[in-house]
Amino acid sequence: MWVAQRIPEDHVTVVANLFVIRTVDFDDHENFMYSSNIKDVAKRNNWWESGDFDFTLIYSSGEYAHK
Repeated sequence: MWVAQRIPEDHVTVVANLFVIRTVDFDDHENFMYSSNIKDVAKRNNWWESGDFDFTLIYSSGEYAHK
């Protein structure tokens, strides 16, 4: 599973092996890209049913649990 979020043109970001994308806006195709089955896998595993799709909460071991 993967997700990408566009940052504004006049910004820079540095991310080192952490999940940082939270709420994914599936209707905002200009700023978000993601796996075609991202929602299906989350539903099938009972990690998400509906509402806000918090990628970090759903697909990581927890934002503070990284080794």
